Amino acid sequence: MKRSGKDGKTATLRRVLFGSIEYWAGVQLRNELLKKTSGKELITTLPIEEKNNFHLVVIVEGEVVGTLMLSRMNQTTMRIEQVAISKKVQGQGLGITLIEYAEEFSSELGFQHVFLTGRESAWSFYEKLGYQGNDVVEMNGTIRIKEFNKIIRVKEMETNG
Repeated sequence: MKRSGKDGKTATLRRVLFGSIEYWAGVQLRNELLKKTSGKELITTLPIEEKNNFHLVVIVEGEVVGTLMLSRMNQTTMRIEQVAISKKVQGQGLGITLIEYAEEFSSELGFQHVFLTGRESAWSFYEKLGYQGNDVVEMNGTIRIKEFNKIIRVKEMETNG
């Protein structure tokens, strides 16, 4: 899927294979923007526990500048995890585009609900996208987080006839 950014550059959004070059570029973003800032251990070996998840990226001019991971929680709920957008493209709408793509992707697979946990710095971002936060704030290392939920529309299967 291709979308134009605010700067006029074309962003490509797609699912990438676990362990691929694009996957590792996303891991590098996660390490830099999420792991280091929360004091968590960096990912240096292939995390087998992510094998069955869906890995989505944003690519601009051949470079992975955004990533997130989707995991199935149950038959109706998909979880968005590890959202990271490169600092050099933050503020250009690519985070919104990536979350919307994740919602569309989940809807196409028949999921009706999306769940995520967000850092305090992203709470207003998720609220602007229609996510409902709960009132429980927890600490994850040095980062304050809370849970957000959103009901998404399941895409209707097209029929011929």
